[in-house]
Amino acid sequence: MRVLLCDDHVVFAEAVAAYLSVQEGIEDVKVVSTASAVLRQVRDVDILLLDLDLSSGDTGLDVVEAVANSAPGVAVLLLTGSPDPVAAANALALGARGFLTKDCQPTALVDAVRRVADGETVIADALVGPVLRALTTRQRTVRDAEQVLARLTPREQEVLRLLGEGLTRTEIARRLRVSPHTARTHLQRLLVKLSLHSQLEAAAYARQLFQAC
Repeated sequence: MRVLLCDDHVVFAEAVAAYLSVQEGIEDVKVVSTASAVLRQVRDVDILLLDLDLSSGDTGLDVVEAVANSAPGVAVLLLTGSPDPVAAANALALGARGFLTKDCQPTALVDAVRRVADGETVIADALVGPVLRALTTRQRTVRDAEQVLARLTPREQEVLRLLGEGLTRTEIARRLRVSPHTARTHLQRLLVKLSLHSQLEAAAYARQLFQAC
């Protein structure tokens, strides 16, 4: 079993790597500290042990999604000092197989690595209940978002997504290669359909909606 460990706390990462490297069945442990390094090396490993918060500005969730797309056979186990059940639920929804806190026992970490390698999902005991509740809430939110989007035309969905990316009405018109008048018409219809009152409110709503999806 080959393990890639990504954590920007070097002392912690090296200590974990040294411990894992002497465990039976673990052939190799590499340590990196950035998302870009993960994406360069992740196809050569079986397990990615990943910090949730990286000082480079990348989040563990961004990395989980990228790995799921580029190396779907790699099992991702998140290891964090911030036990956030919503983050755990989002990570699992994106394809992660486990979520542990950094204060777990070393033996529990080894056991989790082996279990996710076997296809199991592992969650820190204290987070099981909160994570299940967060997953239920997330699923309901996604269903609600899908219902909202079903009420919009494809063009209106596109306008809403661009609003969520921070584009102005003029920029949206340029991106879609339509006139400012047409872009304004799409926006006005969006506000009516979604019972919103301003472009700013629509932009905030779009960010929340597409994050849920």
